[in-house]
Amino acid sequence: MDNILLIHLGRHKTGTTALQSFLSANRDKLAQYGWCYPDFQKEIPELRAWPPWKTEKNGTAFFTTKETKYGESILYERDKLTVHTDEWNKIWDWLLQSLKSKNVIISEEALWYSSEEFLAEAKKRYENIKVIVYIRRQDRAMESWWNQMIKGGRWCDKSFHDYLASDGNNEIREGLHYLKKLDQISGQIGKKNCIVRVYEKQQLQGEYGIISDFFSALGFTPEWNSCTKCLNLNDRLFGNYIEIKRVINSVCSAGYLPSKDMVSALERLSQRLCEKETGYFTVEERKKFMGQFASENEQIAKEYLHRENGVLFYDNRMNYPIDDIHQCSLFEKNLIQVFSAMLCTQHEEILHLKNQSYALIWKLILQKVNGRKLLLFGAGEKCRELMEHITIPVEYVVDNDLSKAGNWRGGAKIVHTKEIHDWSQYLVVITCIKTDGIEEQLQSLGLKKEEDYVAAKEYFV
Repeated sequence: MDNILLIHLGRHKTGTTALQSFLSANRDKLAQYGWCYPDFQKEIPELRAWPPWKTEKNGTAFFTTKETKYGESILYERDKLTVHTDEWNKIWDWLLQSLKSKNVIISEEALWYSSEEFLAEAKKRYENIKVIVYIRRQDRAMESWWNQMIKGGRWCDKSFHDYLASDGNNEIREGLHYLKKLDQISGQIGKKNCIVRVYEKQQLQGEYGIISDFFSALGFTPEWNSCTKCLNLNDRLFGNYIEIKRVINSVCSAGYLPSKDMVSALERLSQRLCEKETGYFTVEERKKFMGQFASENEQIAKEYLHRENGVLFYDNRMNYPIDDIHQCSLFEKNLIQVFSAMLCTQHEEILHLKNQSYALIWKLILQKVNGRKLLLFGAGEKCRELMEHITIPVEYVVDNDLSKAGNWRGGAKIVHTKEIHDWSQYLVVITCIKTDGIEEQLQSLGLKKEEDYVAAKEYFV
């Protein structure tokens, strides 16, 4: 029997980030059960990646991307499917080869909106395709999406009700009509191959939410104790903290860009001090909003979940407490704007000073090169930060983890330490925070600190 190509279409705000992070962190465990969650950056190094260093959302390899720089960060937007391109062919060549020996999982939220085209083309290449989709009660999904727009976005400063009434979320609202999309999917692969799961506490199987439910749908339970655990990566903001962030967003139109630290502070305070089971609809608004999906949801329950009673969502609560948000006076709003603008300005100045210090420190380090090549030790987050500011070519990024080997952002190649045969050719910069073990390793090879290697943590802030 042919192995399964499983497409997880996600749906925004249904735990996809947590699931993708778990699948990415436990690729070796999946392999023990005959499943593969490919890292296309590693398997097909010549592919451009989105974002350049992210491997959790492996389905992004099927998309072209647009890149926009906003202050300290870069926004990557998925654009179009790469159908009928060299990249598309390379990915499918790899998939078809892998499917000869194992089941393969692909995951990407954006495929929900491009599913008809994607599946039509995929069926030309491979027959045994299954799709798993998680759907969430539409009112709760809409509230969560607005919250994410305020928390993560810099340009959205609309109140919930203004956002709900605006034309800017038409694609999101259209995507809440799940029946239409499910019928399109099943039209391509058949209803028996369309696995519909409900993202709701009462319906998720197992003790680990969407992660255990996903494996339940696959038909097996991993040995959880041996799996790598992943943190909740996408917490909401609650109460006044979402309102404060909304006001902060309003200064973006004046050219100020809030830092990640501001968002992190709001997130930490919100998670510790606010009630979690809240919403933004009134009871009557919630009933009216859900009313437009009632017949569709009943049909989904009957046709896709085989429930004769037509109940799709077990949670029928309409009286969620409205998030306790203090409505700012104009004076209070202006006060938040003034201080957030000051913090943004201060942050930009700090970044400028850090960039200047990077240049000076690299000049100091490069005085130690003495005709040798530059080698960075440790292919982690700190290495990525340092590479943003390096002014000369890096020969290699070296790491003790063999699984990280391959091409990397900036054109540098990650190699295993065993591939470096003559360390005397290099000036080594250790990029890791914890350096004791690496320093002992380098010293055992005859390298001397400050002559043959340096620890970046002792130079850079």
